[in-house]
Amino acid sequence: MPLWASKTAPNAASPDGKQETTGVVALGLPPLGFYIAWLLLLGLHGACAFYLFLMTASYWVLTWKSKAPYAALWSDLKAADFKAFAVILGILGALHVLQVLHILFLSIRDRRLVLHCERSKACASKTAGVGSWCFPTAFVVREMVTVGALSYQTYQSSHLLHRVGLNSLTVAVLVAACWATPILQLLLRKCLALERVLSLVSSFVLCTFLAKVVPLLLFNSYADIFAMTDEAFGAKMVFDPAFVAVVALESRLMFASTVGDFIAKILPFICSFVTLVMLESLLSRRVEKVTPRESGTWVEPIQSPAEAVETAVETPNEQEAELSAAVDVETGVADGKSDEAKAEDRPRTPEKTVPANQSPAKSCSWPFLLLKLLFFVWGAVVLAFHLQARSRATATSTAPPLGCLSATRPWLGANTSCLSFVYDCHAQGTSSPTDAIFQTLKLDTEALGMLSFVHCPALIVPSALQWFPNLYSVHVFNSTLYAWGPASALVDQHHKRLVSVMLVYVKLAAFPEGLMAHLPETTINVEFFATSLPSVPSDLGTKWGVERTPIGRVGFEYGMLTNVSADIFQLRVMSLSLAGNYIYALPQLAQVPAATFLPSLILDANPLMLLPPASSVVIGDLSVESTKLTALPDWTKAQVKFPMHLHGSPFCGNATAAQQEASNANCSGRYGDVMPTSPLALFEATYPFA
Repeated sequence: MPLWASKTAPNAASPDGKQETTGVVALGLPPLGFYIAWLLLLGLHGACAFYLFLMTASYWVLTWKSKAPYAALWSDLKAADFKAFAVILGILGALHVLQVLHILFLSIRDRRLVLHCERSKACASKTAGVGSWCFPTAFVVREMVTVGALSYQTYQSSHLLHRVGLNSLTVAVLVAACWATPILQLLLRKCLALERVLSLVSSFVLCTFLAKVVPLLLFNSYADIFAMTDEAFGAKMVFDPAFVAVVALESRLMFASTVGDFIAKILPFICSFVTLVMLESLLSRRVEKVTPRESGTWVEPIQSPAEAVETAVETPNEQEAELSAAVDVETGVADGKSDEAKAEDRPRTPEKTVPANQSPAKSCSWPFLLLKLLFFVWGAVVLAFHLQARSRATATSTAPPLGCLSATRPWLGANTSCLSFVYDCHAQGTSSPTDAIFQTLKLDTEALGMLSFVHCPALIVPSALQWFPNLYSVHVFNSTLYAWGPASALVDQHHKRLVSVMLVYVKLAAFPEGLMAHLPETTINVEFFATSLPSVPSDLGTKWGVERTPIGRVGFEYGMLTNVSADIFQLRVMSLSLAGNYIYALPQLAQVPAATFLPSLILDANPLMLLPPASSVVIGDLSVESTKLTALPDWTKAQVKFPMHLHGSPFCGNATAAQQEASNANCSGRYGDVMPTSPLALFEATYPFA
């Protein structure tokens, strides 16, 4: 006996009283094999449900207000959209759970393990629709939807995924998914049930890998990043020249960035569920019984009582089948049935047996053959696109230019898909970049997310800055800024996803005009560190937007400022830092309008000797460490919401613990024993002068 056998279910009797077969094909497995398949299928349902519930939780987390800046990096969707996605994924996960419960119910009802209804002719009538043409049609439609959605995602990964190995793996799996089904159907064309089962299994495995395993691999690579505190994550986004550009694009592979993208991502999940259900309808158990004989015992393959009515077992050994039938007729207890059960079964019409090597009905016609050929051709096309992109990335004439820190390999497009680009004037042998230089670089305008200008002795920021709508971060380091005009401004109109702008160790004569426009709502950091900026414009808050979303942090640190206007304290920011300048007094605090609230103000390392005796401003957290303050005005006791940081000031050297508590002061260090690394040191390590 073979380890498997095909079986077909009959239709109801025709008007002329004859029984006809439907063409419903199933693969009969031996008991042990069926038990393993039963457990495996329930386990796959459970794994799919777990993954979908995990994605449900992930999308729900994206609705949190604290995660809004992260989601804004790669998507314009609102919290309500992410909630809807979470609900849909949760429903799909619940379908897997319900299918498991349904299988358990059928198994308990039939008092044996089953994967689908096999108890009565009503079950057969339900499955009769999946006949000679319905099953191939359903299979092809499911395969087309799966391959189409996964092809779109693989195409997206060529644009968004800079990891060469993982990108090649996704292409290899997609090509295998396109080729596996036609090859299996060709090799197993004489074994219809086995061919269908193996085709579904291979499709499920490959579809699951692309739709679930690849995103999980990406998510796992960011496990340490996602475990960071908000402050540490923000610092990495701000200072790392490649991180923000890479994480923003790869997040689009893990999560949906648009409604259409979500549809493309959920279709493989739906197809996985349908594949498992179709696979369950094709698997049945071959029951074996022991029949007594005079000379001993022998094993006879039979069907269960219900299956004996509904199906016919295909066996290649005709003689054994005849012997089995003879024993059943001659013995009254060979099948273990009661007299009543046998009497109930006896009047029924015998079923028609279909040869094992013959399909119940012709399952392939020329449209199906054409579609199989198209699948094979599409796999070859995908492979050709990938190899062409790979050769283009390694060719000397089209390789990424000097300064490209991270690049992808898109299937289409002649320009270099560089995610992070550092223009080093010293390495390039120029004093400043120009529009003409950027034209010769042929950078993909949609791909570039991070741009740095370093070591430029006469930097004139080119208007090419506005060619890149997906810029997340701009760095200027160790340069002399001659001009940054309106033509190259960073504005909400052109850069809707801008996160950070940093000028570190930069000589400049005035505040750059290119930073005096309405900054994008996604901006979380604007930093001037160790610059020669002489003053801050009084109308900066108006330029950046009065009713805008608050910027996370604005810093004018360790520069040449000696005085600031009262308007600077009304900037729409969460944290304002004037640390390390030459500010001796701040009478401007007394000029701030009443009811103004500043969440955080940092004045560390200034020669600040006194605060105004009266002020209407309310400050959440005030830090004046390493200043020359000897006394605190009374308004700081009520209008500063948290104890002020005064470590390293004369006040802490003279005040007792009781006086410190009464003055709303905290004399312990704000950073503890470990001081944070300065931006200057970080940039010197990131952008070495070669």
